[in-house]
Amino acid sequence: MVDAGAVPLLVLCIQEPELSLKRISASALSDVCKHSPELAQTVVDAGAIAHLAQMILNPDAKLKVSSCRRFGWLAALHCHTSRFKYVLLGFYSVCVYHRVC
Repeated sequence: MVDAGAVPLLVLCIQEPELSLKRISASALSDVCKHSPELAQTVVDAGAIAHLAQMILNPDAKLKVSSCRRFGWLAALHCHTSRFKYVLLGFYSVCVYHRVC
C-alpha cells in the first residue's frame, strides 16, 4: 500500500469535506503507522499531521475524538524521535485546550 503511493492519496482524502471519508482516511493512516517507525515517518513526511490536527476543530464530535485517538496511537508507538515527539505534544495540548480528549 505504501509502496504504491497510497499515503499521499490518504492525506488528500483527509482534506475532503465528507466526514466519513475523513474518518476512514485517518484510520487507514493510523493503521500504516502501527507497523514501523519508518512507516510512521512516511505518514508524517506526507503532511498528515497538520491535517489531522485540523480535524479537532471540526464541529463533528466523532471526528474530533477519532483525530485524538490517531495521535494517541502515533504517540504510543513511535514517539522515539524528538521531532515527532514535539509534534505530538503540541497536538495533545490543542486537544486538551479544546477539551476533546
